Amino acid sequence: MQIKGDNKRQNLRVPYPKSCRPILVIDQYQYEIIDISEFGVRFLCGTEQPALAPGTDIDAVLTLHDTKPFNVHGRLIRISERFSSAIMALTEKIPIEILLQEQRSIKKLFPGFLEE
Repeated sequence: MQIKGDNKRQNLRVPYPKSCRPILVIDQYQYEIIDISEFGVRFLCGTEQPALAPGTDIDAVLTLHDTKPFNVHGRLIRISERFSSAIMALTEKIPIEILLQEQRSIKKLFPGFLEE
């Protein structure tokens, strides 16, 4: 993995195009996923879902493109009202194999998207 500029993340991060974002379900409410990494999920949160608060422990179901839905657990660490998004830090990592498969799927469906 190549690290460019000020982006010094050690983990693979998979961003999603707006038209094919996977879903995170928290308490029967659906949230569109903006991006995922081994230890985190960034998702949209709008006015149609209940308010979330940083520090809240969350049990959720993650449905990605090429996997069956699976349970994740974490803590909400940040909410950005400006971008209507939230970040959940996971207690158990998403296997790298799943992230690489998601990345391959996006590259196949949206050539050039991940190179932007």
